[in-house]
Amino acid sequence: MTAAVVEEAAVGGFDALPAGPALAAALEEVDPSTLSGESAAAWMRAAFRARNHQDWLLLCAIRQACSARSGTTTRVPPDEFAPKIAAANLGWTATMAAARLDMAVGVLERMPALGESMRVGTTEAAKASAFVTGLEGLSDEQCRRVVDAVLPDAPSMGMAELRNRILEAAYAVDRIWAATRLAAATARARVTAETAPSGAVDLCGRDLDPNLAQHAKLRLRAVALAVRARLRATGHAIGLGFIEARVFVRLMDGTQAGATDDTVIDAVTTELATLSTTASTGPDAPSDADHPQPDDEPGPPSDGGPEDDDPDAEGPRRPDDEPGPHRGDDNDEPGQNDGDGDGGIRRDDPRGPRPTPDGGAEPSPPTPASQEPVPAGNHAGHHLPADPPTHDDPAPDDPTPATSCVAFEPGIGVRLALSTLLALDDQPGFLPGIGPVTAGTARTAAMTRGAGAWKMLIHDEPGHLEHLLTLRAPPDATGDPRFGRQTVQVTAPAALMHALDPASSTDAAGLDDARPALIDAATTSWLARARATLIRAETADPDDHPATTTRERDRRFPGARLADYIRARDQTCISPTCTRPAEACDLDHTLDWLHGGRTEAADLGALCRHDHRGKHRGGWTYEQPEPGRFVITDPTGTRHHVRSRVVHPRPAPHIRGHAIAPQPDHPTPREDWAPRRTRDGRITPEARATAEHLTRPLREEPPGRYDHDPDF
Repeated sequence: MTAAVVEEAAVGGFDALPAGPALAAALEEVDPSTLSGESAAAWMRAAFRARNHQDWLLLCAIRQACSARSGTTTRVPPDEFAPKIAAANLGWTATMAAARLDMAVGVLERMPALGESMRVGTTEAAKASAFVTGLEGLSDEQCRRVVDAVLPDAPSMGMAELRNRILEAAYAVDRIWAATRLAAATARARVTAETAPSGAVDLCGRDLDPNLAQHAKLRLRAVALAVRARLRATGHAIGLGFIEARVFVRLMDGTQAGATDDTVIDAVTTELATLSTTASTGPDAPSDADHPQPDDEPGPPSDGGPEDDDPDAEGPRRPDDEPGPHRGDDNDEPGQNDGDGDGGIRRDDPRGPRPTPDGGAEPSPPTPASQEPVPAGNHAGHHLPADPPTHDDPAPDDPTPATSCVAFEPGIGVRLALSTLLALDDQPGFLPGIGPVTAGTARTAAMTRGAGAWKMLIHDEPGHLEHLLTLRAPPDATGDPRFGRQTVQVTAPAALMHALDPASSTDAAGLDDARPALIDAATTSWLARARATLIRAETADPDDHPATTTRERDRRFPGARLADYIRARDQTCISPTCTRPAEACDLDHTLDWLHGGRTEAADLGALCRHDHRGKHRGGWTYEQPEPGRFVITDPTGTRHHVRSRVVHPRPAPHIRGHAIAPQPDHPTPREDWAPRRTRDGRITPEARATAEHLTRPLREEPPGRYDHDPDF
């Protein structure tokens, strides 16, 4: 979670020209081959602004032409036939023309601030489209709130991060809309099969419940990692993506029906070992040069090799210091930037057989008093506020039997605010690999991870990390062993922690849409111990705090506490627009170790392996004027300012037509649900079925005591 800002270098040059005809003419007059690096970057930014301005101009033209009529300047409201005007004149299909007209209306009328940012050239059409499609169904006022909260940071964000931020803000604005849209989507859950031009087939589950989808993905990854470990132990090197695909098919095709995970692992290992041997000895066996495959291990927990933090240098590494690939494409969907190896079978591994890291964290040293884990007893009668499970969700107090399932790989399982966990509000949560989720989904995900580690990230008002507390799970969280190596991140402002003290006169100020806090004794005790841990951290000696300690500055590698703090502070790779999770990144010395760098928070940052290599091989330079604030200079000389954040500001809720809002994950049934028409005016059977589903009561009322005839 970083915010990057480009420092404009060509002051008075291209950067000073407003988007429009003058800028377009200036761009045409320049020979870019004669420009220096700084000027070439400014010329590129100017061309980008000019294109965005032209895209805005095209949207204006589409909106006007589709409402115009022959022989008059009068404009009429667009109807279902209006897109055909653009389609006939521009050679588009009716569907494409309707989509562009919808975007024009959204940008120019519903969200004028978005249109203005396109006019001046700061926002491109693809990002504007993400706002229009992501906010469909919200009122104009709600859209305005989301745009005001997200648009300032949009130019520096990649598409995947932008879509997540838009969804988070939309969930915060209207939880009723969020729950209704989720219910409508999961009612359309289905499996599709599509044949690619190559003849291969894509088998996809669509519109799945977020929790169920995350559990399925985690189990698939865990089984595939176990298969890869056995294959590597016998000298077979196969990409993780290929293994996952084979495990997925075998779990679905019935050949392993009723088998435990251990049986599935044995069967797939045998199958792929035979296939790998055949591929390596056959007459058409591929070579590594023909099909180079990146190493698909997760990134190391520390920074690079023995020389100058060089990620390519040879040398001894700790067992979990395997390099990982960079898959940080800007257009990655949530979950595609998590290190999936997409390679198939390789004939051999030049490094030879090697054990697969188990992903476990470095053994923690004795915990200082300020970070002492909080014990949590089995308090009878405790009930942390939790939403009733949906028809697809397992009940939080009914853990899925996991005796025959492999443990899921380490990582952040769910991230949510403390106020959301306590049901003080309904801010959205986040499932890594899935994306933003509603408050009820996030609470359910957290309360099923009682066996995992719980980290509380205490932040200041702008959202920067101040303290990282290690806690045990709340008393009512279920201990599903599959999640034993996963982490729950709970974010909270320090003011809220102190405001929840029953002895304090401070109310929970700053909580938008806050509900009365009815917290039982067991949860109050859990909060009291967390608050005591926070107070110890706030009053501890600076050398006891990982953000200010100098005790490890002369060590080559950071200890577990310092490493955990840096990952929690940065959240993702600090390179602009890269969203690779910090858990899969190197912990890099901003000033190289052999050049005088020190192992402390002010000289460490999370860098994915690709950007780490760019620092040493690609001409990128990094500075860290203060902990968590980076100045990154690219090879053209352009400077990018990045600031790590734990949370981002969200708009205040604005729910329409609800004096008393119902529970977020159970929207009140309505009688006026109408099936939505397609852009060409049709009503599909799927839309009709969805409307019928939404008009049915989501929960049946239990029979009353007088609803039946008397016994006499």
